[in-house]
Amino acid sequence: MDHFYAARSGLIPPLPWSTFSPPFSPSIKAFARKMVDAHTASTDKLKKEVATLTPAIKPDPALSGDQQKKLDALQQLTGTAFEQAYIADQVAAHEAALGVVQAYADNGTEPVLKRFAADATKMVSDHLDEARRLAASAPPAPAP
Repeated sequence: MDHFYAARSGLIPPLPWSTFSPPFSPSIKAFARKMVDAHTASTDKLKKEVATLTPAIKPDPALSGDQQKKLDALQQLTGTAFEQAYIADQVAAHEAALGVVQAYADNGTEPVLKRFAADATKMVSDHLDEARRLAASAPPAPAP
């Protein structure tokens, strides 16, 4: 895995909540707020650390095509359907991110990114566990 991919993978953009219509359940709202805060902090830390590399790595903050498609799909949903899709996406995104950070922490070649990945592993794992708990406790989808 190259350094740029490792740096880019650390940037899982939180959803722009202003584009969605509330209300959200308290548990989803709390989880989403936690994701925004944690991802903003980890992205800021990553940007600061990779800027010290030679050559500097400048992570691209733009959503990937897949992320944009998921965001577009979520924007079409409301209520329970939105929450179920959001949590399913969070589980999948955090599973993928955990694989990336664990792999780079174990096998990466750039010490700055290796340290960031090792530090991020627990946070991503905790987020994944929380997303899985929310998925398991989600109410059933409404009948069509």
